[in-house]
Amino acid sequence: MKELNIRYYQGLFDPLVTLWAFLSQILDSDKSCHNTVSKIIAYLAGLGVGENWCGI
Repeated sequence: MKELNIRYYQGLFDPLVTLWAFLSQILDSDKSCHNTVSKIIAYLAGLGVGENWCGI
């Protein structure tokens, strides 16, 4: 992102996580939003994100 000089606010869902979730949803046989959100939550939990965030 730095090489392309793309600026964004660092949040819980940065552009790469959003793109990964979108592609995961359209390429998976189960195209449900619930399945995609579950994958995102598992990914963020693996990173240790959300321990002090009330949304997870």
